[in-house]
Amino acid sequence: MANLKRLFFTLVFFACWMAAQAQINKPVAGNKLMELSANGLANIGSGLNSQNGGVMLRVFKSDMKAHRWSADLRIDADTSDFTLSRVALGWGVENHMTGSSRMSTYWGYDAAISATANFDAIGIRIGVFSGFDYYIADGLYLGSELAYRLGVDSFDPFTLAIGPAALSASLKMGYRF
Repeated sequence: MANLKRLFFTLVFFACWMAAQAQINKPVAGNKLMELSANGLANIGSGLNSQNGGVMLRVFKSDMKAHRWSADLRIDADTSDFTLSRVALGWGVENHMTGSSRMSTYWGYDAAISATANFDAIGIRIGVFSGFDYYIADGLYLGSELAYRLGVDSFDPFTLAIGPAALSASLKMGYRF
């Protein structure tokens, strides 16, 4: 019985050691990454009745530069139902830094157009961001991003409403394919 335990723990140790030594490659030119994100985490203290989330496609044009296309949703939750209140479609450029073998750090800029669910208001936003991706397995990563954005909330023939500048944080999970 003791030999069986010793064999089992040796195999578990060997499997863990092999997983830790696995080659994890960061993205290179031509790679595509798809990710899901949870935004607006800085507002979590004000309640969980309004959440932002999104999906993003990142395409690496070179080892150090990527283009990103995003779709963000804002969902308001009452006690009984969920309401889609805002949709935003965006594009941006990421500039990646060297980082480490598992960590990919980057900064960039983006722009988006947004609309309320019933198109009462249409707006635009521009911003800068910085973030990192940590590869936990080959192609699978977890990350975080901090962004500073300025937006125009609505275009009305008689008024132009400029919204406040916003600092936002997000958590994300993605996969390289």
